[in-house]
Amino acid sequence: MPTRPQAGQSPPVPAEPAPSAAAPPDAPAPPIILATLPEPSATRPAPATPSGPRVQIAAAGSEAEAQRHWAGFATRLPDLAAGRTPVILRVEREAAPPIFRLRVAGFANREEAERFCARLAERQLPCWVSF
Repeated sequence: MPTRPQAGQSPPVPAEPAPSAAAPPDAPAPPIILATLPEPSATRPAPATPSGPRVQIAAAGSEAEAQRHWAGFATRLPDLAAGRTPVILRVEREAAPPIFRLRVAGFANREEAERFCARLAERQLPCWVSF
């Protein structure tokens, strides 16, 4: 049975949980959430997007779903995920829920991104290069 602190004593402080072990070196990189981009429209210009080539590999209905997609991708295709950074872009849409684009970054140039996309196409996986 727990004891109550005596008058003038502070209640006992629970021990802090043990720190979690560091992720193994081959664990997939956590996604980076860059920005929320509104859907481009005729009345307003599209916002600037991050520079450098990206390969979009999925669009999801939630950020969590996009993160799960990346985790599955990195597990199934570790050779393609190695050295790449997942980027999730939230896109707001008029009269519709947002979508979350999962893009892969870490390409030196467009040609490298296109080669990556071609390797995905060999596996019957959709993708496209974006900037």
